[in-house]
Amino acid sequence: MLEILRKYPKRVHAWDTETIDVDIKEETPVGNGKVICATCFIGPDVNFGNGPRLFIDNYADAKDLILEFKSYLEDPTYLKCWHNYGFDRHILYNHGINCLGFGGDTLHMARLVDPSRMPGSYSLSNLSEALAAEIQTTKERIIQSMKCTGTEEEIENVKFYEETFDKTMKINIK
Repeated sequence: MLEILRKYPKRVHAWDTETIDVDIKEETPVGNGKVICATCFIGPDVNFGNGPRLFIDNYADAKDLILEFKSYLEDPTYLKCWHNYGFDRHILYNHGINCLGFGGDTLHMARLVDPSRMPGSYSLSNLSEALAAEIQTTKERIIQSMKCTGTEEEIENVKFYEETFDKTMKINIK
């Protein structure tokens, strides 16, 4: 997986984590909480062996698997986009990972675009629901472009993505 991630230094890598052992209403993530899983998406043309979505289990028997990605996550060469970077960075730091290579924060971008949304409406699931039509149009445009300009392998990966992956919005882990 690291070899595949490192093949794309010119792309922003979209990351998300899910956590346990932190009550965000009562505690900060500084010294509290653990990553139970992390996901990455670089594009529909990237195949991690089972499609374009990398899923890292970091719970129970897979505890500390995230540490295998430490050198990559600490490498500023690879720009990583998060949804609430400050939170994810602190949670990863609880595992001894000093995340570098900030490529963006969709939570804060959404706040800049529309600061009038109600509290709680900036979650990834709420935003993807609110922006579903725009997201779908953008995905279709990107896929068509990749089919025209990609390598044979990339085009095959895009076709696999279209046939296999449900393109619905982000669903809250709860």
